[in-house]
Amino acid sequence: MYLVAAGKDPTLILACTQHLRNPDLVATVNSASYTETDINEFSLGSRFNPPESLPVSETFLQGALIDPSYRPETFTHPDYEPEAFFSHMVGFGSDFRKELQRIIDGGRKVVLNTYFNSVESQKLRKFGFVLTGPDSDLVVEYAKKTNGYRLAQKLGIPVPFGTIVNSLEEAIKQHDRVSGDHDSVFISSELGSGGRSALHVSDVESIRSFEAIPPYLMTRWLDKVASPNSLVLVGNNRLIYVGLTDQIIKRDVVYYGNSFPSQTSEEVQEKIKKYSIMLAKEMWSNGYRGFVGYDWMVDKEDAVYFSEINPRKNRSSSMLISYLESHRDQDTPSLTELEIKTAIGEDIQETPVWNYPNLRWAMQLYKTHGRGIITRDIKPQYDDISIFRPDGGPNKVSVLNFPRAGTRLAPFLKMHELARVIVVSDDEQSVEREIDSARAQIRESYEKLE
Repeated sequence: MYLVAAGKDPTLILACTQHLRNPDLVATVNSASYTETDINEFSLGSRFNPPESLPVSETFLQGALIDPSYRPETFTHPDYEPEAFFSHMVGFGSDFRKELQRIIDGGRKVVLNTYFNSVESQKLRKFGFVLTGPDSDLVVEYAKKTNGYRLAQKLGIPVPFGTIVNSLEEAIKQHDRVSGDHDSVFISSELGSGGRSALHVSDVESIRSFEAIPPYLMTRWLDKVASPNSLVLVGNNRLIYVGLTDQIIKRDVVYYGNSFPSQTSEEVQEKIKKYSIMLAKEMWSNGYRGFVGYDWMVDKEDAVYFSEINPRKNRSSSMLISYLESHRDQDTPSLTELEIKTAIGEDIQETPVWNYPNLRWAMQLYKTHGRGIITRDIKPQYDDISIFRPDGGPNKVSVLNFPRAGTRLAPFLKMHELARVIVVSDDEQSVEREIDSARAQIRESYEKLE
């Protein structure tokens, strides 16, 4: 078996592959430093001179890897003529496919561990590669917030009061009915993610400024005390509930990371586990296989409400999986092994057994935008896996996925996810202090340019 970790965040997808064994190749958009020096990395950004850090999607990466004609309509680079830019994409994909075809011709099976499967990723299967995760048509179906909302309603899982509208005019007409006594609503595009294409509307006229593409899901605004995220592995013959983290949400709707353990009550966590399994069973019956995440909202009365389905790994999956794997009974299989087994059509014979240590951890994204340059390297002291090992004491911090020195930040208004900061500690104050310290280190390691 030839293992490829393919993802926009190379350190995340590397960690989600390493629990089986080190991948033979990491395919990614932007090159990053690793704790190990012998990582075989294949990066689109490294093909530019100087290297580029490109704020693009997983779909963009997968399209560049597999389709010579792929041209994302919404992406143009202000410093390159279109054909000059896309020539780098074509060469990147051509070299990647030649490498994997050589492996297949040598008689080995190629397995790609992806963050999620886009429509573009389905073309990889036509080359004879095995992909972890569900078919892309199921990803598209369950990623739509409107479909998740309807599914939760069908299963009797609590959802915020709301409606689906097909235009801003219809949203304005429905505002007073949906908002009720709260006077505010949450409106989201069907395919928005990470807080993008979403808006907390406190007055009806603000709806006119919403620029996302319809249809929209519009729900009554909830005053949340927590926004947990649960993770489930859907196997061919059984489900494994992996666990729960709290999302770090800023400016009402923008996602910035996760923390563990969840600060919600045991009763809330049991409800979320029950609802997660209900949703996963329904998705399993529709052919879904692989990891799936669910977002939730909890109010001050400990009422739990469904928010959305993430038909993929989550940004926190590498840490949650690594935390569990580092304290797994070694006589039971790893989650990564079970994910690969699911992808190649094998059943899950036994569930991992975990011994939960009393640790706190957090992952925060560092985001920036506009033109810039990385002025110095930040070598990660730990990765998602090694940070949980008992050696070195309980308090650890590391900056992951930070571009190498000399890399340019392309002049886009779209946010670059420049790094992930991960912290493990035995007390909450240390977690917050170390995150602030790491963020200061990042700010000192790149320069914004006009």
